[in-house]
Amino acid sequence: MKPTKQTKNFRKVLSGFLAILMVASLFATWPLTAFAATAEEHTVNSTQISNDYLLVRISGSSHVLYTTGGDPTTTADNNKQLLFDSTSDAIIRVGSETVTFNPASTKATADGTSLYSYMTWNGVKIERYISFAYNTLTSRYDTVEYKYVLTNTSASSKSAGVRIFFDTMLGSNDHAPFRIAGEAVTTGRTFTGSSIPQTWQVFDSLTSPTVSAVGTFYNDISERPDKVQFLRYGAGSGNQWDCTASGTIGDSAVNVYFNPTTLAAGESRTVCTHYGLSMAAPPPPADADLILTATPARELLVNGSRTEYLGNPLTFNGWAKNTGGVTLTNVTATIDLPAGLSVANSVVNVGTLRPDAEASVPWMITAAPTVRDTTYTYTVTLTANELDDPIEYEYTLFVPELIHTHSYAENSYTAPTCTESGRTVYTCTLCGEVTETYHAPLGHNYVSSVEIAATCTTAGVIRHACTRCDDYYLTYVYAEHQYSVSEYVPATCTVDGHYRYDCDNCDDYYLETIPGSHDYEAVITKVATATE
Repeated sequence: MKPTKQTKNFRKVLSGFLAILMVASLFATWPLTAFAATAEEHTVNSTQISNDYLLVRISGSSHVLYTTGGDPTTTADNNKQLLFDSTSDAIIRVGSETVTFNPASTKATADGTSLYSYMTWNGVKIERYISFAYNTLTSRYDTVEYKYVLTNTSASSKSAGVRIFFDTMLGSNDHAPFRIAGEAVTTGRTFTGSSIPQTWQVFDSLTSPTVSAVGTFYNDISERPDKVQFLRYGAGSGNQWDCTASGTIGDSAVNVYFNPTTLAAGESRTVCTHYGLSMAAPPPPADADLILTATPARELLVNGSRTEYLGNPLTFNGWAKNTGGVTLTNVTATIDLPAGLSVANSVVNVGTLRPDAEASVPWMITAAPTVRDTTYTYTVTLTANELDDPIEYEYTLFVPELIHTHSYAENSYTAPTCTESGRTVYTCTLCGEVTETYHAPLGHNYVSSVEIAATCTTAGVIRHACTRCDDYYLTYVYAEHQYSVSEYVPATCTVDGHYRYDCDNCDDYYLETIPGSHDYEAVITKVATATE
């Protein structure tokens, strides 16, 4: 059974006596290594996990959140509550029925990074993972992810949803006030669909906060809940599904609705929300009469394939406050963004601010895709007619690179020579990555020419010179007469004949003798007889 308002009030009466004992006992049970852990490390047992910044403890159906070291830049939020004891839980809706998520036990996951609980009800298995997560507002593991996985284990379709309920308590203030888009919220508010803010803030004090926290409803539109409510505890406690957010909040709480959707047999859905530490705002200039308080995200996240950003555009929620004794008129806030970041309208016209009055200064900052890790610096400047000088605040935003297809352009070219390779250097016009292509040596291209002409009795020289370089080599043509028949005298029976060979290139000649000879023919002069 959920605590009633009276039960909770009774606890608060006792809290002054029990708080010290309770917190002391918690810290007594924490291993000493929890305080020496790095941002990524944490200590875990069956009911709690802790790191340098936070401690999460499971108590039956509910969960409690404390700071350990809190924001490292201050000790004021050390060992403080961020949720009231044993009153933050989840309501499960299957069909038209609801039940409080109340697992039989909680255990650490095998890798020791989460507290895991589950229960099965009305044919649906509900699994809860509570883990430390990376906080883009602080660049630390100082926020908690509350993830619920709903799986239809029946043979027929089921409609299943979850309402996650946070009973906020900052430090000792159980009436912790909210800010949404920089606006102070002290009365019940309901947001649905596209009106749901990306983040929300809660403080122990709006005027002089020492403990502050931030919730992230979604990093990406696909994670956005169906409805959120800022309401008083009594309106949201209990296992009913529908709650009314109206009137003065007082004892503050938050509802995060993921409405039932139909799950086929075996089908699952996963929903999550985040709640953890906020970043300390940059200090205002000394003696400033107009200050801006804002803790925008310091970096963007990317999806698993690194092809797009999550939470882009990102929310800049700030509020300007007149801290002087004179009414300020024509108050404006101007954001100056570098190339790569943009807003729809860079100027917020605040108007008139009376002493101690404040006004919201919101922007939605869109980061263009970048193909190299980039840290942008941007400024917000406050001005008013009554101020002599503008007041400037500086912020940074880290935008990680996205995976892309390189678009290379030729950057330099070294031609190959006859004996050495050439090279072309290409640079990606998107990210600056450099690649090279090598070209094989061309080899020599020789052209031959006669350097010394050969004669019949003197060798000649042929020069073979490369047309691309100074390389050359010589070949030699040795002397040789070029004879051809110039005369023919036939031989007779008694006188030799000859061939005369004259050199085509000089007067040299030689004779080839054709010996004279008879060409006898046999003639029968007497016919032979038997006796002669």
